[in-house]
Amino acid sequence: VLSFFAFYLARFSSREIATNINYLNDIRARNLSLTGLEHGIQLVKTSFSSILNPVTGTFNNGQYRVAVSESQDENGSPLPFSHYHLLNSTATIGNVERNSRIIVSSYPQAFNLAFYGNNVGSTTFSSASTINGDIYFNGSVGSVNLTSGKVAYTSLTNPGNNAVSHGTPLVDFPAFDNTYYEDLLGTVSESYFSGASEPMLSFDGNNDYAAIQNMYYTDVGEISRLTVSAWVKVPLDGGDWSIVDFDRSEYYTCTVGM
Repeated sequence: VLSFFAFYLARFSSREIATNINYLNDIRARNLSLTGLEHGIQLVKTSFSSILNPVTGTFNNGQYRVAVSESQDENGSPLPFSHYHLLNSTATIGNVERNSRIIVSSYPQAFNLAFYGNNVGSTTFSSASTINGDIYFNGSVGSVNLTSGKVAYTSLTNPGNNAVSHGTPLVDFPAFDNTYYEDLLGTVSESYFSGASEPMLSFDGNNDYAAIQNMYYTDVGEISRLTVSAWVKVPLDGGDWSIVDFDRSEYYTCTVGM
C-alpha cells in the first residue's frame, strides 16, 4: 500500500511540475511571439518585400517565425481591404506554441482614407462640404470640415488648421489597370481620341454606339447599378438619339440628369 501511494504521489508531483513548466513556458512563448512581431514590424517599416518570405529567430531558449499573408486572416477568411496584410508571429518554447498578429497596410497612418490628394500642382486643399473620414494631402490643408474624430493628415512638418503631419514620402497608391477599358474601346463603333488629358469616345450622331455585351436578365434586380456619363450636343431638330437605351426596358429603370 505504501509503495502504491508513493508511486501515486510521485506521479502527481511529476504532473504538477510539468504543469508549472508549461505555465512558465506559456508566458515566455507569449512574450517571444511579441518579440517576433516587433521584428516583423521593423522589417515592414524598412521594406515590405523583406518579409515576403518567412523570417525566423531564436531567443530565450525558444524559436519564433514571422510571416505575412497578403490576402487572408488567421481563420483563412479574405481580408476586408486589398491594402490590408496580416503579419503573424508564431513562437515555440518546449511544447507550448503561441501566436500574435496585427494588420498592416501600405496606406498612410489613416488606413481607409475618405480623400487622398497627391497635389502635383502644389495647391492648398479646402472643402466646404463635410468629409466623413480621414484625409491625406500632400501639401497645405486649408479650411476643411471633418466629422468628429476624423483627422486631416499632411506631408508638411508644421501644418496649420489642426492638420497632423504624417511626413514624407507620400505613399503611392496601386496603379490602375485599365486593360479591360482599353479592350472594350476596340469593340465600340465610333472614333476614339487618346491624345487629350482625358480620353473620350466621339459619336457621329448617326449610327455610332457603345454596347455592353453579354448582359443576361430575366427578372427585376438582376442587372447591377450602371452609371453612364456623357457630354451631349443635341441636334437642332431634336433628332432620334439617346444616352442610354435598353432592349428590354420592363426590367430596368433609367434616370438621366442633364
